[in-house]
Amino acid sequence: MAPLPGVTVVHADITVPSTVRLMIDAMGGEQADLIVCDGAPEGTAFTLALPLLAPKGTLIFKVFLSPSDPQGSIMISQLEPFFAIPPPDQKVDVAIDGLLSVDEAMARQYKEGDSEVDGYDAYGRRGGVWVRKPRSSRPGSAEAFLVCRNFKATSLPVSFQLDSMSDSPVLSLDCFAPVNDESPRDSTSRRKWEQMKGFAIGDLSGWDS
Repeated sequence: MAPLPGVTVVHADITVPSTVRLMIDAMGGEQADLIVCDGAPEGTAFTLALPLLAPKGTLIFKVFLSPSDPQGSIMISQLEPFFAIPPPDQKVDVAIDGLLSVDEAMARQYKEGDSEVDGYDAYGRRGGVWVRKPRSSRPGSAEAFLVCRNFKATSLPVSFQLDSMSDSPVLSLDCFAPVNDESPRDSTSRRKWEQMKGFAIGDLSGWDS
């Protein structure tokens, strides 16, 4: 690929843990406000994206909708716990080209320096998870995009940090699995971990509702 001004290209294997650190290094140690991923949200792509995403960030996956779930409801329900939405009584959304929505009142608050409004990202946009199909996409194609906005970093287990990542040869959620401990704090963290596996990849082993 020819070099592009202002663009850093990293050639790496997304299935190995070292790629996460390569991406962080390429971004100068910072996390990303926006990640657009061509990989499916379940499995490797999900595990690669979350450590790279900054709090209140936006994550967009390219997906292919299944005939058994044409609206992407299952994928939405799996990712909703990780992206904060506004309280139920805030309903002042204004549609933009029928795609996403911005709350004008919240946006004004952000401009005035209040960047901690619940349920809104750093630009005053409503948080949530949606499936959207671009107008340029053929009607007969199952292609769509899973748009996840306002990342809730506190939804992740304590162990889900780069410093805690194991040296496994394959990148998976288990690279961030908490170490067994009998303390109450780690017991809570482990349950949160099992919930995360259940939401993210449908792995309900060790977790009962």
